[in-house]
Amino acid sequence: PSVLPPSAPKNLQATVTGSFVLLNWSASEKGTYPIKGYAIYRGTFFGGESKTPIATVPADTTTYKDKDIKFGETYFYVVKAFDNQSPPNYSEASGEVSIKVKDFIPPFIEITSPNYFETNRDTVTVAGRITDKLSGVKKATLNGKELQLNSDGSFNITMNLTKGDNIITIIAEDNAGNKSSVKITITYTPQIIITLQPNNPYMTVNGVKQEIDPGRGTKPVIIPKWSRTVVPIRAIVEALGGTISWDGKERKVTINFNDTVINLWIDNPKAEVNGETKWIDPNNHDVKPIIINSRTMLPLRFVAENLGCKVDWNATTRTITITYPTP
Repeated sequence: PSVLPPSAPKNLQATVTGSFVLLNWSASEKGTYPIKGYAIYRGTFFGGESKTPIATVPADTTTYKDKDIKFGETYFYVVKAFDNQSPPNYSEASGEVSIKVKDFIPPFIEITSPNYFETNRDTVTVAGRITDKLSGVKKATLNGKELQLNSDGSFNITMNLTKGDNIITIIAEDNAGNKSSVKITITYTPQIIITLQPNNPYMTVNGVKQEIDPGRGTKPVIIPKWSRTVVPIRAIVEALGGTISWDGKERKVTINFNDTVINLWIDNPKAEVNGETKWIDPNNHDVKPIIINSRTMLPLRFVAENLGCKVDWNATTRTITITYPTP
C-alpha cells in the first residue's frame, strides 16, 4: 500500500516581534504515520526558499522564532510537516508568506554609573552600555556632545559638576531613526571641611589656611570647668555660607544657614533652634555663650551640629574637624 505523508500546514503567518520574526501556523493532519515535527524554510525572494530547512520544531509546536534576521531585509517562508519514519515523509509546503523586517524598537540604554543622585564630589563618572540588536546604533550623545562607544556599546566618561542640580541627558539613535533617551539629575553639594585647634588663631577651610578672627588673633578656648570648646563663630558660619548678626540690646547672636535659625544669648545656657528652646549642653547646664576679651565666644559643637555639621575631635593632634554636609 502507498504511504500518505502528513497534510500541508495551513494559515502560515509571519510578524516582526522585537528582534525576531515570529511564525505561526495551524497543525497538520497525520498521514500514514504520526507527525514528528515541522521543518521551516526561508528565502529572500519569492519561491527562493532553501532546500535545507533553517530549523525544525517538534510536532506539538506550531510556532518558530527566526532570530537570524537583518534590518531592511525581506524574508519568504514555507513550512512542511514530516512524519516519524527514517527517512521521514514530508508534506507539501504550506502557503508562502513574506515579511519585511522593519525596526521600530529604539536603542536600549543601560546606565551602570552613577548609582546615586546626590554627591559631595565635584566630578561624576557616567558609564553604561547602548545596544540595538536590529539596525544597530547610529550615534549617541551626552548633553548634546557625541558619545564615543566601544565595540560592545559600552561607554565611560567623567564629568565635572557644578553646585546644585546637574542634568545629564543621553540620547541614542539607531540606523532606522528610532531614538531613546535617559535623563539623570545629580545634585552636587560641595563638602566643606574646617579644621581648628585650641589656642591656635588659624583654621583651614578645605585646606586653605585663614585667620579665625582676622586682625584680632582670637583663638578657640577650652573652658576647663566645662571641658567644652568655645570659639568666635563668625568665620566658621561664613565659611559654611551662613550669616551671623549681633543684637547688643538683647546680647543675642542670630545665625542663619539654609533653613536653620539659631538664637543664642550671652550667659544663657539655653538657645533657640528654629523657634524650639534647647539646652546648649543637656549634660552640663553651665555651658553657655560668653564674652572673652570683648569677643563673643559660642559653644562650637552645639552650633555646628545644629547647622547640620559633623564635629570630630582628635585628642592626639588636638584638632577639631567640622564637616558639612555630613559624609
